[in-house]
Amino acid sequence: MRMRHFLLEFLCLLWLGACGGGSPEGADDPALRQLESVARHLTGPRHLRQSAYPGIRTSDRPSELVSYLFSDIGVAEWPAGDSGSAIEREQMQATRTPMLPAEGALVHARPDPRIGRQLVLSGDDDSGEIVATAYLDPTRPPVYTERWGMPEFRDSPKER
Repeated sequence: MRMRHFLLEFLCLLWLGACGGGSPEGADDPALRQLESVARHLTGPRHLRQSAYPGIRTSDRPSELVSYLFSDIGVAEWPAGDSGSAIEREQMQATRTPMLPAEGALVHARPDPRIGRQLVLSGDDDSGEIVATAYLDPTRPPVYTERWGMPEFRDSPKER
């Protein structure tokens, strides 16, 4: 009886794996994972310590940080792209800074229908998390969504 039960469970698990019980298509896409690595870098404490953001932030809301990343000042702080020069690549490797992949884009808040492969960054102020939603095609459901917390800052936000 136990052997029959075990065999039935094994066959069910095997069937689930064959029918898509694994990770969704594109979840391991190298360009999307590289975009996620860049997004985590841009929102991480190491990058933000050297950024203009701590001096101008007015709140501890993730949405404010994400909006800053897509502002003129924030975009100027982004790392170089894969298509950069050999010197830029060496600098990025030496500082362990991920490079933007040539295939794909970081997008603010909502999917851009003009771009295929993209990682949409937004802030969930209620949970205090940054949200990264990956798309191979923005007209289809997302491939995956990752969330991570806001970095902590030593100083209080500036009041305006």
